[in-house]
Amino acid sequence: MRGMKGFIGPLVCVALALLVLWSVRLRAPEDVPVKPPAAAEAQSLAARLARGPVLYRWTEAGLAEALDHHGGVWFLQAGGRVYSFAWFERSEYVRPWPAVEGVGTLDGDELYMAYRNATYDPSHDFYHARVHFVFEPDARRFECDFLQQASNTGAADEDLSPGGAKGVWVAEPGPDDRAHRERLERMPGPAYAAESGLHRDVPRCAVLPQRAAEPAYEVNYEGRVYRFCCPSCREVFMRRPEAFRVQASE
Repeated sequence: MRGMKGFIGPLVCVALALLVLWSVRLRAPEDVPVKPPAAAEAQSLAARLARGPVLYRWTEAGLAEALDHHGGVWFLQAGGRVYSFAWFERSEYVRPWPAVEGVGTLDGDELYMAYRNATYDPSHDFYHARVHFVFEPDARRFECDFLQQASNTGAADEDLSPGGAKGVWVAEPGPDDRAHRERLERMPGPAYAAESGLHRDVPRCAVLPQRAAEPAYEVNYEGRVYRFCCPSCREVFMRRPEAFRVQASE
């Protein structure tokens, strides 16, 4: 009997422990605080760009449906600005279009970019576009609308053609994608602007310094005159002038 008393004590302790565990298990889900995974916050557009260049596949979108016009676009953040390189891949209804390069600024889940022809082909030198990207909170998809000068007649806003596109994040870039990324990663450096072949005395665009500035597109901001290569660059500059101050003074 004395031995049984010594055995009952540990049994009571075990039973109490099991009862506590069972009561915790039966707690209502709403009573248990759930902390959102840290990874969810790390998937914002800003967080993705902080880790390096980000790639998307885009499809041009019409008024009511997607169009059979596809390509890729890279984004890279450096020095308070976002750099971009976009290219055409396939289409059944338009001729191949030269790649474009752009610079802009990030505002939360939105990007405001100006693009010009990246091939410096004189027959496409008229091209410019300003694009407003809106990304989903996890930055896996975007929608954008744009105004572009798609022909060599006129340059005023009333002559620009509207359009839109949708994009999907690409987790595994292919060989061609990586080649485009290499060019993108050169864009923030001064050597890239020098590759355009412009004489050092030629006034350069405050947004795309590889381009010559045009006297018709200038802005007086805080007592200084900033010149641009096209209306799209001027518009992107005016959205956040402080992002281009240093570049314009170089």
